[in-house]
Amino acid sequence: TYLDEASVENGIIVVQAGKENTHIGELHLFMDPYSKKTDHYEWKMVPVDEDHCPEDRFVKAMVNTYLMDIDEKYGTIVTRFKRELDNYGRGNTTELGQLFVDAFTESLDIDLMMMASSSTRCYKMDMTVTLQDLREAYPYDGKIYAVKVSGKQLKHMIKHMLRDEVLDDWKDAFFHTSKDLHIVYKRKTGDLSLTFRGEPVTDEQFFRLGIQEFYYINAETVFDLTCEELASGGMKTAAEDAFGVLRDYFSEHSGLGGRIDDRIQII
Repeated sequence: TYLDEASVENGIIVVQAGKENTHIGELHLFMDPYSKKTDHYEWKMVPVDEDHCPEDRFVKAMVNTYLMDIDEKYGTIVTRFKRELDNYGRGNTTELGQLFVDAFTESLDIDLMMMASSSTRCYKMDMTVTLQDLREAYPYDGKIYAVKVSGKQLKHMIKHMLRDEVLDDWKDAFFHTSKDLHIVYKRKTGDLSLTFRGEPVTDEQFFRLGIQEFYYINAETVFDLTCEELASGGMKTAAEDAFGVLRDYFSEHSGLGGRIDDRIQII
């Protein structure tokens, strides 16, 4: 959000300086020395351009001394896909999202994986993938938790994910799911059908489900289940370093990627 004026909510000054490094937010707090509280404040948005933020030649020279080492490390080719993969959208499946979630599923001791679409921070990925490309696309080192959920819980989680505000407005989290799970959802009636490896999912079945640490912590918002409910059947750490899982998987596999399949059908 680009805020020309700061917002005050419940006595708290709230500011934000847009996105993608176009501006720097400058907030000045003036303190009362007796009460130790903020007396008043000043806020402004500073454009990042030559007029407002001229380049510092000394800093640039210092940074350049590191570039060779950085390029040598992050320029390493991790893998090559079949072709460029699309990743546009926050409330829908994507080619790259499906590939990433399947990589997690195959690498970890789990039946299924749910990976938030907002986790992949790029609109597409080129056929040749460097370590820098992969790090930019998935910049998280957080854990992956494996929880044991029932078929009833899984249906509840997926139906909560397929709300109109997620699909249409990209609010909250849409999750990419593993290829073994097929989802058919009829928006008009709200009917949901799940099959796992070709067999209908029953309420009594149990699955080892992989969830990113951040979304486990925020389970009540994104899944409409508390952390305690998610972990009621058991929980363990499936991976300490999510990025490392992807890096190792793609280092060992090449020629991957393809069109979006029919694992999620929204009618």
